This record gives sequence, structure tokens and C-alpha cells, in this order.
Amino acid sequence: MGAAPDDIAGAIAFLASPATKFITGQTLFVDGGKSLGGLGL
Repeated sequence: MGAAPDDIAGAIAFLASPATKFITGQTLFVDGGKSLGGLGL
């Protein structure tokens, strides 16, 4: 079970928007929180 095409498209649209002008060198996980694992958040 992975991200739906709409989820990926939303992330790409965000990264291509002016809203990211101060974001550099970051990893954007599009996995519905799965990468958090068992952190208990």
C-alpha cells in the first residue's frame, strides 16, 4: 500500500510552487506517516 497518484501530484505541485522558496535540502516523505514507524507520536 503506497501513495496514490493524487498524493504524489500534490507533493509535486507544492514543490513547484512559490510556497517553497525558503525550503532547501529537505526530504519530503509522501507515505501517509508510515516513515514515523513506532515513535509513539
